[in-house]
Amino acid sequence: MFKKYSLLGFVLCLVSAFTFASCATKAIGVRQDASFKKDSIIAGKMAVGGITSAKEMSDGEMKSYANILMDQLNDQRKDYSVAPAATVADKIGTDAHKSMLTEYAEKGVLGGENIKKLKGADGIRYIVFARVDVDTVDKSMKNNSKKGKDGKVVSPSITATVSRKISVSYNIYDTGRGISAWSGSMETKKSESRQHSADSGLSTAINVAKSVSSGSDKVTYPDTPSLKSLLAKNFKGFAKQMPKK
Repeated sequence: MFKKYSLLGFVLCLVSAFTFASCATKAIGVRQDASFKKDSIIAGKMAVGGITSAKEMSDGEMKSYANILMDQLNDQRKDYSVAPAATVADKIGTDAHKSMLTEYAEKGVLGGENIKKLKGADGIRYIVFARVDVDTVDKSMKNNSKKGKDGKVVSPSITATVSRKISVSYNIYDTGRGISAWSGSMETKKSESRQHSADSGLSTAINVAKSVSSGSDKVTYPDTPSLKSLLAKNFKGFAKQMPKK
């Protein structure tokens, strides 16, 4: 179905030809202690400590995202049987757990005192903490218009793209040894694009190209990818980094 928009004083018929998406995740700066292996994880047990953000994140969001992290770990490494953050909070105490989340949100690591408190999580050797360090959104328009032999635009087209990028840092603490057994960051970027095209017979079609430089809001962008969807991809990538042997 065609929709009518007014661009630069003209009436132009646009149609959203199609919407497409891309997503990629990569690991950065991974450090792993030699003792951190599949057998030690299975024997010692693992739990999610929590997820925080360098920006504001509500308690409800932290709980929800921590559960998604746990689910991804259990899905990708079924032998691990990873416990939820609630288990850690129950074992070390709610106040101590909140203190850890606050420090991790501020610094991206736990200090010595909080690492010592993790020993109170009886029966759990490894505890995972994560923080969203970066969360940015960018929008752009690209002119894909084609020209005929006479140099005039005959097939006007614009691709409107919205991209979201996150970087999440992780630390897996060995409660027995009081060290970070695994640390690193995972970057995830997801883009949603929508291509708008116009009937090539319209004499005002060239205004599609002009709308790119003018930043017209008449060409609609796709919805911004949700943080939840990016975190799920990021957590999956992180889970795949865990030892298989």
